Amino acid sequence: MVLPHSGFLKETNSAGSLVYLSEEWSLNFWLLVDKVKRIQSRLQTSLIIVNTIRDADRVRKGKRNTLRFLIKNTECLKKDLKLGYIRVATDYYRPVKLIETKLVNNHDTLENRFLRWVLTRIRAKLYNLKVSHYRKEWAEERKLCGSFVRMERELARLLRAESMSDVGELHQVSGNQVQQMPLCYQEVYGIYLQLTRER
Repeated sequence: MVLPHSGFLKETNSAGSLVYLSEEWSLNFWLLVDKVKRIQSRLQTSLIIVNTIRDADRVRKGKRNTLRFLIKNTECLKKDLKLGYIRVATDYYRPVKLIETKLVNNHDTLENRFLRWVLTRIRAKLYNLKVSHYRKEWAEERKLCGSFVRMERELARLLRAESMSDVGELHQVSGNQVQQMPLCYQEVYGIYLQLTRER
């Protein structure tokens, strides 16, 4: 017999009490965690250039594109005959807004979105399992709930990793998408399917 949507097998022992066989599921879960940790430890994020418009007194250093920006955005200049240092005809101006250029890590890749998708779906499954078990009174199930809590904590750590910050959402994943990813992501997907399949 199978618990609804759980992936945990249920059977009765000789005394007629319920026994939960979660060893295979737990092993697959911790194998998934190990694979994701290895991927996260090797991730190399690409740097992207981000331009933001800020108050001039908050920009530390102007870049080469500053003059081009001011020519196109003359509303960012203020007439100031005393402190102005940009000359236009016979008047002097000072910038009130400048463009600031920064290099930032780009974590929002398809692979990272895929990992977030897998982890959040497994976390939701664990939460549902834990809630359904807390409603029962068997001591064995209370022990099982303790392992659910440990699993949820580990998933939360993985989701808080730097590589997961500012990562967009995936609403669904197809096998074809995963086949185009590196082998380590395909392995994660294979374990995910084992954890979520109906038995």
